[in-house]
Amino acid sequence: MGWASGNAIAPQLFWEPWAPRYINSLYIHLGLYSCFIGIILGTRVLLIRRNKRKIAAQTQADGTVLNTNSHAFDDLTDIQNPDFRYSL
Repeated sequence: MGWASGNAIAPQLFWEPWAPRYINSLYIHLGLYSCFIGIILGTRVLLIRRNKRKIAAQTQADGTVLNTNSHAFDDLTDIQNPDFRYSL
């Protein structure tokens, strides 16, 4: 969906008064890329925190992690399943 929306928006950034160098379009593209990188980094931080929280909930007193995968085929979402880990 991101690719399709980018293809729909990109032609709207190149206005005739900005021709032939389109410096304003370049700045807009750089701003959009910066936002995209920020979203990716924010998502990564969120998933790392979720993984740490699930590991901490399954860590026993002696430091071993109990991951039985007993909910592997239950109809649970990634947040509901305590054995689910995000691959990063």
